[in-house]
Amino acid sequence: MTKKEVAERLGVCETTVYNMTKDGRLHPFKVNGSTRYSLREVNSIINPSNDD
Repeated sequence: MTKKEVAERLGVCETTVYNMTKDGRLHPFKVNGSTRYSLREVNSIINPSNDD
């Protein structure tokens, strides 16, 4: 997912996605020089599991 797609999915602005990356909540990776985010990781932020 691109930063824009992540922002839309989470309902936040792209700056918030940048800040989430900076503080370690998201872990981007490079694909052919483009920064991408894992759909699984984004979904885990939306629906965190309760492993208590």
